[in-house]
Amino acid sequence: MNYNFTVFDDEHSTENIILAAVFIAIDMLTILGNSLFFLCLIILPPDDRDSNLLLMLLAVTDLTNGLLIMPPTIISTFMNRWVFGNMICTFQCSLNYCLIIISMLTLAMISCDRMIAVTRPMKYQLIVTRRRIKVAIFMSCLQGVVIGVAPGFKSWVVYDNSEKVCAIDWENSGIEGKYYVASAFLLCFLLPGGLMLINFIRIVQDLKSTTCKLSSTMRLQETKTIRSLGLVVALFFICLGPFSITKLIKIFSLESIPSLLNNITTIFHFMSSANNPLVYGILRREFRKAFKQLIGIRGSQIQDVEIQY
Repeated sequence: MNYNFTVFDDEHSTENIILAAVFIAIDMLTILGNSLFFLCLIILPPDDRDSNLLLMLLAVTDLTNGLLIMPPTIISTFMNRWVFGNMICTFQCSLNYCLIIISMLTLAMISCDRMIAVTRPMKYQLIVTRRRIKVAIFMSCLQGVVIGVAPGFKSWVVYDNSEKVCAIDWENSGIEGKYYVASAFLLCFLLPGGLMLINFIRIVQDLKSTTCKLSSTMRLQETKTIRSLGLVVALFFICLGPFSITKLIKIFSLESIPSLLNNITTIFHFMSSANNPLVYGILRREFRKAFKQLIGIRGSQIQDVEIQY
């Protein structure tokens, strides 16, 4: 199999050092946050819901990103060239795409879980069963693997110095590359993102329909819940939207994307893995209690904020 990769021998620059420092900070937050998140999921008491399996998958996916994807990027950014060879370059590209896809699909599945829990609470356990969750997890992982490894099998992988990761050779992947990127954009970003948006709207509508029957305290809680759900959806599009959209631009446009924009998309992509433990774990009451148990803190000086995702 003939692999291609690009090597850059320019001197270290201040921009690269700053960018590497940003990546290091994000990587540390990702590893620490997802490790604690996963441990909290383990020590939580048994729940009558099985949806924590989705949160475990999200934590493992993000932790793998922090352990295997970000470190080579940090070193390559600092060195201003790829130093790990063809095989590792192909591995990073395939694993990176695989993890991104699984993460996006998992976020969509979590939004479906929360939508059912809010809008159909009496039938939740009948609809969301452990078997169905396991099937959904298997299908998302299968889709991630199939789409993620395709560039490696097609020998499309090069080190993209503007993105600071190994990626598709946008100029030489041909018509197959266009079909690949368009299909991945539709199946792995547009559909999950649209599903999250629809679920958010349905949850907001359901909560607002019951607001008039609630006390002022409960109304305030519902307002906080809606804002939290909005934050979840917004972070999905902010962190993963630029990464996905720029891939379409690169494969279908002859004009190159500025290096600064490529760097920003990579930062946002990495930030998604650091944000998820906060949004889906630390800000939820039961996870904060588990976190305090992990570090030996008793009592709380932080006001509880219940997030429904």
